[in-house]
Amino acid sequence: MKYLEVIYLIKKIYTKDAIGNIVSKKSEKAIFAKLNNVSTKEFYSAIESGIKPIYEFQIRSSNYEGEDEIRYKNEYYHLIRTIRKSNMDLVLVVERKAGDN
Repeated sequence: MKYLEVIYLIKKIYTKDAIGNIVSKKSEKAIFAKLNNVSTKEFYSAIESGIKPIYEFQIRSSNYEGEDEIRYKNEYYHLIRTIRKSNMDLVLVVERKAGDN
């Protein structure tokens, strides 16, 4: 299996500023992924729930640390769910992120 696509897993990091306010910043980590089509069953099940899955990215599970946002080709996506494919692989099902990026 070839992981040819570069995606960025985005994690929010919360810290305190000089006067004690909690501030968040985003940290991106580039990884390789295999782009899969969203299965028909996954697509229609999600649509019934008001979710619109766009892509499935298969990655090495060791790369995933609970991130819930992904950047791919300068577009931002929200993680809908993860699917354990094997001990080493994880599938991330994403939908296009609305609002501010």
